[in-house]
Amino acid sequence: MHGTTRAIHRCDADVTTAVDGFTDAPDPAAGISPAVTVTYCADHLARSRPWHRLHTVERASDPAEGRCGWASDFRGPRTGYQDHADGWLNDLSGIDRADHATWAAYLTALHRELCARYGLDPAQIGGGAIGWIGLTAAEATAMPDHHEGAAIFLVDAEILAIMGLVEDAPEQCC
Repeated sequence: MHGTTRAIHRCDADVTTAVDGFTDAPDPAAGISPAVTVTYCADHLARSRPWHRLHTVERASDPAEGRCGWASDFRGPRTGYQDHADGWLNDLSGIDRADHATWAAYLTALHRELCARYGLDPAQIGGGAIGWIGLTAAEATAMPDHHEGAAIFLVDAEILAIMGLVEDAPEQCC
């Protein structure tokens, strides 16, 4: 299974739980793999919010899964874009993807709206979900035919939002 794995924040705590997110209700008998897996320490798991539009299953983590804050996304970039828009970006911002001709225009409008709402300077990236949405908008604008990088940034933004780190996130939160 092809996917991208990366750290979405720095936390030195040991992983206690992995959460698998499925686009459809999980059916172990069907052998369906998760769309996304995120590792959590006990503290971050307790502070996490419900996932958006994904059916989740918590399981004890394997020590080989690394540290808290690692995400593996197995969705393709275009599928991931639409999942993000439908699942949480439209609700978070009040901006509808259908009102914009391109993903870059949508993401730029979304970033501007969230910066205005939270009193943030759009030129300052920051470490929270809004900052990662800004990076996604910049990437989608600069390279409209290259979706892999922007899709990775959106996964980071989503996980930060789930963890309650919408406006900003400390460099090391634990």
